[in-house]
Amino acid sequence: MNNNTSYAKYRSLGKWIASVLVAVGIVPIVVMLISSISTTTGVLIERNNLSKESAVDLIQEEREHLQKTSEAMLKKMATYPEFTAKKFDRQQLAREVKKTCNANDALLSTTVADQDDNYASSDKLPAGYKPTSREWYQKAVADMGNVIWTLPYKDAESGVYVITAAYAYKAQDGKTRVVTSDVSFNALERPLDNLRIGHTGRVTLVSDDGIALASKGAIDDSHYSRGNNLSNDKMYKAIKASNKRKGFVHIDGESKVADVYFNKGEAGSEYWAYAYVMASDLNNERHTMMITAGVIAVVVAIVVIIVALFISGAFKAISETLLWYFKKAESGNLDEIKVDKGGNSFKERIAARLVAPDQKGSEFNRIAFGYNKMIDAVGELIGNVKKQSANVAEKSASLLELSKQTGKATEEVAQTITGIAEVTSSQAQETQQSVTKLEELSKVIDELNESVQAMNAESDESAKINQDN
Repeated sequence: MNNNTSYAKYRSLGKWIASVLVAVGIVPIVVMLISSISTTTGVLIERNNLSKESAVDLIQEEREHLQKTSEAMLKKMATYPEFTAKKFDRQQLAREVKKTCNANDALLSTTVADQDDNYASSDKLPAGYKPTSREWYQKAVADMGNVIWTLPYKDAESGVYVITAAYAYKAQDGKTRVVTSDVSFNALERPLDNLRIGHTGRVTLVSDDGIALASKGAIDDSHYSRGNNLSNDKMYKAIKASNKRKGFVHIDGESKVADVYFNKGEAGSEYWAYAYVMASDLNNERHTMMITAGVIAVVVAIVVIIVALFISGAFKAISETLLWYFKKAESGNLDEIKVDKGGNSFKERIAARLVAPDQKGSEFNRIAFGYNKMIDAVGELIGNVKKQSANVAEKSASLLELSKQTGKATEEVAQTITGIAEVTSSQAQETQQSVTKLEELSKVIDELNESVQAMNAESDESAKINQDN
């Protein structure tokens, strides 16, 4: 069977089928990948937000813990015999405050002083130092029995921004004494060393007037160095403008990725913490997702195209096989469809299986089966037509003989009719002559009648004339 006839000049559904298969295969993948990227981006943003909350809450907790432990330490020190003794033993007190500083690395220095400007300190203080003139001393005395905290300031000796905690109490001699410590926020950054906020995140502790006290970030940024004034920073301004004590704020013109989480602490707190990541924080993940999505899309596209080409080729082979038999039928060869299921290629074998006549098979199998049934029916019909044609031919011969006899009889009838026509024609001529004569006689009678009437008229006129005479 030769069914390799080229149908290139005809339109084929194969290309449409291949296109539909490619679209059906690739479009859902693209939609799924876009949805996956969007979902994953949302998950990553949520992950970063949780990290922001954890970092901010942690630094606030550490700050509160540092302040509480410092307050408890100062109050405890105020109960030691060395600190309440009537005699202000400077050397002994100096040893005690040094021990205290050595035991707590968050304390830069510790000093105890009385109302007579006697003092003992863990650090060497300048000559002429008068504790009673210091802000921390005066505030502590004014709030006797409570630990007071100064605003953050830059230590003259170390250059580090610190806050001072001070506690005033009465010694055994009834004099007022104040024990004070300079507290650094350096220790607050240590717990954040192992806490990551995305790839570009930073957590910062600032005073409520915008002075940076502590900051830890994945990327070094001198802008957040301790002591820097961040009051003009857009994040600080957004936090200050918020009426909430903690939560997220969106920075105008920035991506949602860069939303800032803040915690202003308890009501009246002078220490605010906030965390953020740069807008480019998810670029690496997005790039990886895009590459992965691209690879998946390419692989799926290749598989879909291969399958589409295979199906299109099989469809073309099926249609060509059927069209080949239709062409044969058009030229008068009413052969039933018979296919060889052992083709040269897998595609040909599949096409042969799909086009093999089968009443219970696929659509193409049933088409082939129906075609064969039609061919059988047409063959049977042609056989019946041949039989009827033979009968018609036999009857035609009889009709031919009869027609010949009828022709002879017709000639004789024609001759008879001709004779009759001749006689009829002669009679018609005689009749025509009689009619002419009758018409002439009728005219003569009419003329005679007119003459008679004229004679009558003249006779009447003559009679009238006679009467008149």
